[in-house]
Amino acid sequence: MRLFQTFKTRTHSDEFKTGYYATSREKKLAPIMKKRAYDWRVGSVVYQVLVDRFAVSKNLASKQSLYPPPKRLLNWEQPPKKGRFLGEEVGLYQHELDFYGGDLPSLIERLSYLKELGVDTLYLNPIHHAYTYHKYDAIDFRHVSPEYGTLDDLKGLTELLHKEGMYLVLDGVFNHIGSRSHAFQAAIDPKNPLHKQRRDWFYKQA
Repeated sequence: MRLFQTFKTRTHSDEFKTGYYATSREKKLAPIMKKRAYDWRVGSVVYQVLVDRFAVSKNLASKQSLYPPPKRLLNWEQPPKKGRFLGEEVGLYQHELDFYGGDLPSLIERLSYLKELGVDTLYLNPIHHAYTYHKYDAIDFRHVSPEYGTLDDLKGLTELLHKEGMYLVLDGVFNHIGSRSHAFQAAIDPKNPLHKQRRDWFYKQA
């Protein structure tokens, strides 16, 4: 991409002379590039990753215990399919509990690939502790879901990204949680000491 401080203009004879010509696209980009000099979010190349589906772990054998039924660890080459509803007790569809074994360590191993693509910012779908593969049903926002790794893995990823001049954005879905979270369980259990405090966090549909 050309810089916008000094431009050249083409004459009818196809010779270039010093001037202040810029394409309409360059004129539109100029203020964006200026802002980006002090705000990394402006114009950043963002790559979004669903950790379970990005790169398969090299240690799947040691992770088998993390996927007890009705969770399933599928073959990496197996296409995902919509599953049946597992009943009111589980409250989820089978495909929400179908995992492929991706995790933070396997993502770290692919950072060079993202760097080659020109990625500036890595955007991760939720990684906090949750029951499903997609992690939009948070159990505890303070911890990384065990299928994905540990807090140390997250710290290591962050440090490596910063070393490469890249940024990390986490999808923190703090406006909703899963039915297995301690807060929701307290809200529906009158015997829970935190029941009165937590029940007002939720709205009951008529």
